[in-house]
Amino acid sequence: MNISACVITKNEEKNLPACLNSLRSIVSEMIVVDTGSTDRTVEVAKSLGAQVYHFDWINDFSKAKNYAISKATGDWIIFLDADEYFTSESLPLIPLVIQEAEEKNCDIIVSLLCNIDTLTKETINTVHHARIFRNHPEIRYEGAIHERIMKSGKAPKGLMASEGLAIIHTGYSSDEDKSKEKSDRNIKLLYTQLENNPQSGEVYFYLAESYMAARDFEPALNYAIKSVELDNCSLLGVKQKNYLNIITCMLYLEKEKTEVESWIRKGIERFPDYPDFYLLLANLYSQANRYHDALEAYTKGYNYIENALKSQSSAPHQAHKILTTMGELNLKIGQIHESVKHFISAINIDKYHYIALLYLLKLFTRYEADENTKQFFLRIYDITSKKDLLYLTRACLEVNNHVLGGYFISLFNEKDFHMMQEEYAEFTLLSGEYAKAAELYEVNHANKQSEGMNIKTLCASYLSGDQILLCNYFHKYSGELFDDISKCLGSLNTDDFYQFIAYLIKLQKVEKVMELKRLIEQQNVELEVADLLFTNEYFTEAEAFYHNVSLHAKFEGTELAILLCKQGECLWRSGRNNEAKPLAYKARTLFAQDYRPHILLMSILNETEDIEELKQVLQEASEYFPDSSYIQSVQSVLNNL
Repeated sequence: MNISACVITKNEEKNLPACLNSLRSIVSEMIVVDTGSTDRTVEVAKSLGAQVYHFDWINDFSKAKNYAISKATGDWIIFLDADEYFTSESLPLIPLVIQEAEEKNCDIIVSLLCNIDTLTKETINTVHHARIFRNHPEIRYEGAIHERIMKSGKAPKGLMASEGLAIIHTGYSSDEDKSKEKSDRNIKLLYTQLENNPQSGEVYFYLAESYMAARDFEPALNYAIKSVELDNCSLLGVKQKNYLNIITCMLYLEKEKTEVESWIRKGIERFPDYPDFYLLLANLYSQANRYHDALEAYTKGYNYIENALKSQSSAPHQAHKILTTMGELNLKIGQIHESVKHFISAINIDKYHYIALLYLLKLFTRYEADENTKQFFLRIYDITSKKDLLYLTRACLEVNNHVLGGYFISLFNEKDFHMMQEEYAEFTLLSGEYAKAAELYEVNHANKQSEGMNIKTLCASYLSGDQILLCNYFHKYSGELFDDISKCLGSLNTDDFYQFIAYLIKLQKVEKVMELKRLIEQQNVELEVADLLFTNEYFTEAEAFYHNVSLHAKFEGTELAILLCKQGECLWRSGRNNEAKPLAYKARTLFAQDYRPHILLMSILNETEDIEELKQVLQEASEYFPDSSYIQSVQSVLNNL
């Protein structure tokens, strides 16, 4: 059995080597049909052993591809775009899959096409494509653009091999000019197709995709809606993706959230096992602070991830990020154990997903013995690898665990310390050697000219309690000479002062932050500092700032309601329910359309066991949020008491 590889090209000298080299070991010939390259594409193709033919471009992909097929002599054909290549794991399976296709009398083989962001190396989404087919005179491409393989005008019998065969597509360009040029070309070809077939939902779908690629979302939205109305697409996954395109366009166009949610629910009703719709709904709920409802929607979406392999979706490749988001939501509603499970699942999928690692380390640092934490991570990471060791070291230091950070630092060879200077300075600071840390940070700042290092040096100098050290450092880098710490810090611009306070909070030096309360007021960053303290769960200190802001700032309406909610939550979490409750009621009166005052009241009343009052609050909340499954579930529990 002989296999021919076919590619059509135009100015693909950079992409072509990866494409042809991925096929060289399993094909008997490589055929390149060039449609007018002005770069070294033809020369590169010949140097790689390909037979090169020329075809005058006539705005028709099928005709160019069929010309290439006419030159192929193999029993089967692999037809890739120049910016595609099979994964190394797929290559040895291809002859076996072809043999299976012959035994089952199939004419085409469907592979999984993975669209890759070349900058981040992450998978954008996956689609199914027939890239391998029998070399038969009745099997040819049809369609000037988004061409498909047909057999005598009908869809040939196919073998689904997407679980074993994967193709990497690198054609998603970050070059806006190239992307626009490609979109303009495609749109012209699609309009020609539309004239010949004005009732084709697939043409409207591809028009929407092309306009989206050009970031022209208004016509994209109109064409996507037209495709839904026609409802006659037959390609696998296109209908689901079309709903997704509608929702994406609406989000870019900043349509009303209710309108966006309506289309999400239409998608769920039509395709109840497609994960992306639930993930989008979860995101809307999360933005509206409906964390319980968001978590439920994320859970549904995650449970349907396997179904996404049958359609066009990015969900399977975002699983670690979805799990991390679910863990964050667990934390927001106080489900510590569940959050840990989700973060562990995330790093089991991708151990270099840094956010999940940081969350785990924070929780383990708070609730687990250092030795147990160390043993846990040693089962996941390879500390003989410099990459893994440096990764763990940085993460431990970022969550202020100097014990584990120091252990991992000790595993480096002395010759490696040139790349560990910042980490060693951080470890020194966390160990309480502030003056030495200031010196190390100053050296790093001089080497890197980093503003971050400048702020860290200032923090270390401040924490040392050595007024002379801080004033000398300040004079060296600002040119101003002061003999007092308060004057030094007070002369910082607002951004630098805020970063200084933020770093103190990160270091858990909240008592030092409170000592600077007057300067924080003078710099007019009270609300920002309160939010930082709130996020880091320093609720008593955050409430003091929120209270002060509420006394002096002129907030009204929704802004005042949000401030009162935050202040009320701080009081509730500090065990001061009697003070929190009136603030929550006032916030609800000011902005009842916001979910936060309702959930705060529910939390307070649940804790104080005021059941009848809780029932009344739930009833009013359900009138504003009739779609909240969480409110419904709490009502159901109370009704059964």
